Amino acid sequence: MDKIEISKFIDKTISKTKSHELNWKTLTTNESLKPLPSENSIFIYNPTINSLSVKDSYIANFRTGSLLLLVFSSNTQLFTPPDNCTLSLRIQDKQSKYAVEISNSSDDSFNASELIRLYNLIDKDSSSLNTLIDDFLNS
Repeated sequence: MDKIEISKFIDKTISKTKSHELNWKTLTTNESLKPLPSENSIFIYNPTINSLSVKDSYIANFRTGSLLLLVFSSNTQLFTPPDNCTLSLRIQDKQSKYAVEISNSSDDSFNASELIRLYNLIDKDSSSLNTLIDDFLNS
């Protein structure tokens, strides 16, 4: 994908998130995450350098697959997403062996701010909190 297609994909993801066509939920350890093709090479991928923060990552189902917004950090102790971390927008389905990375904030400075915008949109949109607020206001 070129930069324009990637930008369109991210913009469409933001639009579908705002219109609640994509319902994001926090990633759990039970989710099946497929590797990127490059992660099979020990020379390219080293999970000890950047570890996945499951509690800060999100997944949304779309048709026969899933979109993932994953948060990686080199310092698992002190970080507050989206600061001091790498955001990776990926898509995967049940048939494919690998996931496809649409963009990540470390390698794609052109779209990094849009990934941060998407993360902030998903992170602030907690349906359980909205329900609690509505219940409180209606009580």
